[in-house]
Amino acid sequence: MTRHSPITKFPKPRAIAAQARLFAEVAADCSRGILSGDYSEAGISAFAAETTELFREMRAEAGKQRTRKPRKPTLASVAKEANKAALDVARYEIKPDGSIVIVAGQPEPVAPKNPWLADLRKETKQ
Repeated sequence: MTRHSPITKFPKPRAIAAQARLFAEVAADCSRGILSGDYSEAGISAFAAETTELFREMRAEAGKQRTRKPRKPTLASVAKEANKAALDVARYEIKPDGSIVIVAGQPEPVAPKNPWLADLRKETKQ
């Protein structure tokens, strides 16, 4: 299972250069016997400078992607807000696109569909 990192803060610009330098040193140590290249102090410093620029570009790109769309309100949160505003709500309607409409007013009593059943209920309560 892959987990996302809980870290949402990015390092400060000065820390990026230090991290790039550390990355360049570790990369040089790991590839010294495997790859041919310039492993002198000047070569490592040049690689660290290139890495710093890459890290800064990645940071700028990640900063652009940080904005999120706000969540849609839930029925419970809308009802809670209506209650706070002391609104008399007749009903809540949820549209197919997910939006919630509040219909203000007093709730209408439900009329029985079959009048014979309404009379039957009155008689059985005696």
